[in-house]
Amino acid sequence: MFAGNFQLAVCILLSGNSHKKFELLCKFLNLACISVTSFQRIQRLYAVPAIQNYWDNMERDILDSYQGQKAILCGDGRNDSPGHSAHYLSYSLADANKNCIVHTEVVDVREVNGKSPNMERLGFERSMDKLKRTIEIDEVVTDAHVQIAAVMRKCDKYKDIKHSWDLWHGGKNIHRKVIEASKAKNCKDLLPWAAAVRNHFWYAAREANGSEIKMKAVWFQILHHVVNEHEWVLNVDGSIGKCGHGPLPDHEGTAWLQKGSPSHLALKRSLKISV
Repeated sequence: MFAGNFQLAVCILLSGNSHKKFELLCKFLNLACISVTSFQRIQRLYAVPAIQNYWDNMERDILDSYQGQKAILCGDGRNDSPGHSAHYLSYSLADANKNCIVHTEVVDVREVNGKSPNMERLGFERSMDKLKRTIEIDEVVTDAHVQIAAVMRKCDKYKDIKHSWDLWHGGKNIHRKVIEASKAKNCKDLLPWAAAVRNHFWYAAREANGSEIKMKAVWFQILHHVVNEHEWVLNVDGSIGKCGHGPLPDHEGTAWLQKGSPSHLALKRSLKISV
């Protein structure tokens, strides 16, 4: 076998291209190209086994690093196309502390009777079941996927694993809700505050450091801030009520909302704040 033919076949595969596309490029350049038969033979006999062996060794090294440790994993799925008409989904579980992908599962839509919204739940279960046999999982963080939440809540095999929701997706959903609330009558002035409300949610989660009452105390501050009220009697946790920022410069950006106005009330409803 010519070395160039072998290297070309492997490079086509590793670059994510297909033989058909590369062959078309060669045709435009009037350049000879290996046949599809040779490409598939090299791929089957040499490239794929080598890639699989490298993948298995890497995965084994990662799992061995958890000996005597509890894992906190973050999971999410990615479809091969936008919307709910995807044919394949890859579900990955990552460890943010180790900065690595711990496991990935690929799901075919035919495995869930053609219902692509169900692929993420299947990918999640497969990944969790495989990892549970080799490492101890203390917590798993996902987006607010309804089926995954139901599985974690109802299945006994996951009863010892804490399930948390990803803050990034939480902030994204809050941003969307504020934008929707701003479309109501007399609420147009709420729209410029959407990004600030989302950022404050992330800030509140960081400041809370796992404390639910602290999270509420900091999160509820946004209702005071947007109406230019930066000091008040008490927070819900009993601390002195005030914003966490320092003195503000002359306000030249987003216009303050009026307390009790339709926009202010719409913000409270969209964030499900009852104070």
